[in-house]
Amino acid sequence: MFDLDGTLVDSLEDLAGSMNAVLEKCGYETHELQAYRRFIGDGMITLVRRALPAAIVKNDRIVNSCVEAVNDEYGRNWSCRTKPYPGIKKLLYSLVETGIRTAVLSNKPNHLTQLVVTKLLSGNIFDVVRGHQEGVAKKPDPAS
Repeated sequence: MFDLDGTLVDSLEDLAGSMNAVLEKCGYETHELQAYRRFIGDGMITLVRRALPAAIVKNDRIVNSCVEAVNDEYGRNWSCRTKPYPGIKKLLYSLVETGIRTAVLSNKPNHLTQLVVTKLLSGNIFDVVRGHQEGVAKKPDPAS
């Protein structure tokens, strides 16, 4: 079982660019690309909370509005620079050829997880592909 972002694909620039675009539109300070290495990995709400100014991260209305805006922005721009890491496709095909079952489990929203896997990794090599779904625990929770 593989995570998606930072494991199979390098999506850092597109995630950072989308979040920074929303921060800029809202009048908040943006972050350097390297800061996003610490911000991503725990889902979109956590990314937004980590990127927003500390004084407003507890304002659920603003956070939810920014999450929606980032999802929209990223939905339009997820493929600008996102690409599989070198050798990943070859590795995945080798695993499948030897009979090893493969899956993707991501905290990225499910519809975006499906899109990225289908477009960049040939979704038919995975037995299961699942991103975060409302009401379902996020990884690393075993219930995910």
